[in-house]
Amino acid sequence: MPTLDLAKWFAREAATIVRSREEGIDIHGARNIAAAGSQVEHAVRDFLRRMLPPRYYVTSGHLIDPAGRISPQLDVIIADGDKLPSLLKTNDGTEFVPAASVFAIGEVKSTYHRSKRYFGEFCKTLGRINGELSRPVIENTAFEPSPSSDMRHLLFGSKLRHLNHLFAFLLCVDAGDFQIGNVAGVLNSTSAADLPNTAVFLNGDGAGVLVYARLAQKGLAFHKYPIEAAGEGYRWCLAPGDKIGGSPAAAHLAMFYGQLFDHLAGSQLEHPSAYEYTRSLAGVVSKSRLQWVTDA
Repeated sequence: MPTLDLAKWFAREAATIVRSREEGIDIHGARNIAAAGSQVEHAVRDFLRRMLPPRYYVTSGHLIDPAGRISPQLDVIIADGDKLPSLLKTNDGTEFVPAASVFAIGEVKSTYHRSKRYFGEFCKTLGRINGELSRPVIENTAFEPSPSSDMRHLLFGSKLRHLNHLFAFLLCVDAGDFQIGNVAGVLNSTSAADLPNTAVFLNGDGAGVLVYARLAQKGLAFHKYPIEAAGEGYRWCLAPGDKIGGSPAAAHLAMFYGQLFDHLAGSQLEHPSAYEYTRSLAGVVSKSRLQWVTDA
């Protein structure tokens, strides 16, 4: 029976993303700074669109809640394509995505520069999203089963306390001058809710995937949700991958994809209501202006 060489597949995908960085450097040299920065963002979004099932809507832009509050600009937004994936799209392509429709968000950088504090700044963005936007948490009523547990939750079989965690990632194509000690202070002082679930450094010295992990009998066990793993012996760890398909970048991309896909498969969202976003626009109608159809 024929087989698919997944290692070579991920090696090609990683090479495409790495090449987009090189193209961005060339474009930057031609003084088109905006276009240079978008090269790697487009490459990462294209990778996700190819690799994820059609249900998942991949875009960039802002999250928005029913009160009209918006998040900072995000390079990657993965929303539920079956449940109001985008509220509106402006002429320049900027999308505003209902926060309740979102599975995952990401920030993409061409090269990690310690001096620019990319990791800490992304944590601040997550803090603003968690603190300022309305995105109600969906409690898993089957976490501790009882007669009042929702049947949908029982059938879903999740072992998590919450069903709609917002998965956040930082992806740097080149590791640059990254060292795990650079971000130790942020990791130790920031609330678990405001930390990314993972950070990926595809290529270069210091490359690897930053995960919340512990050593287990069968190797490294990691937890995608630090906020749910408190007190279980997990710590942050940079995991450099072995070469697959001749490329360590391929291993890191595959690790990231596995984490993300596992999150998507294990999440449940509620249907957001478009009416929640528009009902306040109509204002209050005076009773004296109502027009009724009379009986014949």
